[in-house]
Amino acid sequence: MVVTVAALAVVVPARLLGSQSQDHALRTIVQRRVPVSGEMAGVDIPVDGSIDQLVVEIQSPPAVSVTLLRPGGTQAAQTDRDVRVSNLTVMDLEREVPANLRLYTVEHPQAGVWQIALAGAAGTSGSIALVKALGNTPIAFNSFDFVRKQEGVHGGYFEIEGMPLSGAPVTAVARISRGPDEATFRLVDESGSVVRRIALGKGNPDTVRDDFLGTFELPAVPFRVVMNAVDESGWPIQRLYPATFRAQPVALFLSPGRSDAIEPGTKRRFTFAVSNVGTERATYSVTVTASLGEVLDLSTSTVTVEPGTSATPSFTLALPASVERFGGVNLRVTATSGTDPSVKNSASIDLDVARLDDADNDFVPDERDNCRDVPNDNQTDTDRNGIGDACDLADGGPIVVRGITPESGPAGTAVRIRGSGFSTTGYNAVMFDGMPVLAVAASAGELTVTVPPSAAAGPVPLVILTEKGFAISPMPFIVRRPSPAPGAGKQP
Repeated sequence: MVVTVAALAVVVPARLLGSQSQDHALRTIVQRRVPVSGEMAGVDIPVDGSIDQLVVEIQSPPAVSVTLLRPGGTQAAQTDRDVRVSNLTVMDLEREVPANLRLYTVEHPQAGVWQIALAGAAGTSGSIALVKALGNTPIAFNSFDFVRKQEGVHGGYFEIEGMPLSGAPVTAVARISRGPDEATFRLVDESGSVVRRIALGKGNPDTVRDDFLGTFELPAVPFRVVMNAVDESGWPIQRLYPATFRAQPVALFLSPGRSDAIEPGTKRRFTFAVSNVGTERATYSVTVTASLGEVLDLSTSTVTVEPGTSATPSFTLALPASVERFGGVNLRVTATSGTDPSVKNSASIDLDVARLDDADNDFVPDERDNCRDVPNDNQTDTDRNGIGDACDLADGGPIVVRGITPESGPAGTAVRIRGSGFSTTGYNAVMFDGMPVLAVAASAGELTVTVPPSAAAGPVPLVILTEKGFAISPMPFIVRRPSPAPGAGKQP
């Protein structure tokens, strides 16, 4: 019999799943691609005292022998009372060739390091075995998220949009429930080899009890995250977060602009940025999707972006008049490399459907709103001409950002922000990812600010603040690390 299954899909009988308690579930311990030749290859499986069932799956070419070894080296055989073994013939969907799938289920496994031993026939080379081990346990590696800290009353660490970016340090949170207070973390490639060790620790006041937080450099290759610790009896604990991460050289930014509401039966134009944070010129295909309404007039479906710059495509969202007033619209933009589909990133925003007779959702009825399309619940009208300062053309019009020069640079770079509606006599500031920086020069059509020393490397959204309101730049400024001084790092 030939059964076609996806690679590394664990075939667990329903009766086994039904025996799990609310706290216990199958958690990933190991997941690896193992090169197999005529020599013996081994994969260690650390089993701690909380695991009451061990499930090991090995998909391998027919010529490869597979053995499960207990701590101490004795073989776990099908004749053992605590072991069940299933053998299937499957299709390796990646190579489109037959493969063997062996599934071990061990009840109440002995704590310690178990091992899968793999050996190919003499002369075997180029074969790959897929090994996955799971334990039924309450200790879980629940999530691994890349985060950014935000200051203020509602500050804390919030998950970033899309994949992390290459060329800049990142901050991440690993959540380990019912786990140890101390643990080490490794970034591993698909073969299980360590590509980087990272320092994550508990106790940050802006995280919850189960969270491990830290900042580190990303590797250049795709990776998974492994947590290691020891239990109260000294047995090794290992959990693997099964998602694969890859640092990306492309970032996307999509902003709702001056209002995050859209009125049924209207159309609205949006601009987004595709930013190249890599070191080489790159071409990307761009797509836009909407959960409601129709996306029209995408200005371009392909962009070519130089390093340290951004392209700014635009599109129109048309919302039918029949849309429910108590709802929302999710917009998502995606950029995918034309030469490598695994190089891609995305960003999204959520828009509110405007309330009846309140187009900008600022709780001021349209009939009394002195700036109908821009939220201004304070209704400030300095010159008392009946038009709110947030959109008064007599006062320079609404704040609009059209471009920034340069588009990237290290801390200390003077950045010129071109647009309109800036204050010529009052307050002008730019928020660099939540940090306000006063303009050093200002006119109605241009502001100049200096990138602060504390600005984190990577793309930074810019928010322009004046007395009459704010505007969000459609493109970010890409903060680069300072170039090393001549001779830096050389041995004397």
